[in-house]
Amino acid sequence: MVVVVRVVDQICDLGLDHYRETRSAAATRSLIKHIRKLPSLDPRQISLWRDKLSATYTPNTVRRTLGILRAMADRAVEYGIIEKAPRIKLPTAPRGRIGWLTDAQEQELLAALSGEPRDLVVFLLDTGLRAGEALGWGGKITDSPKGPMITIEKTKTDRARTVPLTDRAEAVARRYRRGFRITYRLFYKHWQHARKQLGQDKNKDWVPHILRHTFASRLAQRGAPIAVISQLLGHQSLEQTMVYSHLSLDCLQQSIDLIRGDNAEGPRAT
Repeated sequence: MVVVVRVVDQICDLGLDHYRETRSAAATRSLIKHIRKLPSLDPRQISLWRDKLSATYTPNTVRRTLGILRAMADRAVEYGIIEKAPRIKLPTAPRGRIGWLTDAQEQELLAALSGEPRDLVVFLLDTGLRAGEALGWGGKITDSPKGPMITIEKTKTDRARTVPLTDRAEAVARRYRRGFRITYRLFYKHWQHARKQLGQDKNKDWVPHILRHTFASRLAQRGAPIAVISQLLGHQSLEQTMVYSHLSLDCLQQSIDLIRGDNAEGPRAT
């Protein structure tokens, strides 16, 4: 009996092989599961499949999934699996206001977790690292004159970057001198349990990446320059970081409002 392997499955297998040794392997496997549900590479089927994704998942998840499909379709052409790759237009990256945790929500989340999952949440909140970057950290801490720092070698952009540690991030780091032991899959399981416990299971913003958004948003709200935030996040361009710029503008506006308040009764005597 001859077994016919679907073209979509062949493309998915290419993707699994390509990303197998990368930092994003676990996340990519999850996204490729969505791609396997695609009946064929027919443009109409792709459009219907994309609509179903958009109805269930966040814009970023949809964008990343489509990006993997497009990249692997191009690779399939190189391997002779298909003659021509379908046109796959990626949705525009969201530029509106993004979600982040309030101080109260942070405390509720930490109270709903314990042990290593809780420690990892604190670490992500105070470093702005992606979960995969934190889990790939080997445990080394550099004690510099400016304070403790860690260097992340395996990043999404394949460029190492150094991140300073807050007091509580340092306390967590020193408990894991060989790096975190938990897998992303197990961490996500704990995350989902806490999310449901806090009544956020229907909130699409409540994914682990919200911790990175919280880190960046707090910096912007406290007046940190966009260029500095971009460097700490490891963005390849300032354009990626501009999504937080409205928070900086809000901060500036509040400062101007304070000045206006001071001057409301006229100039002070000197």
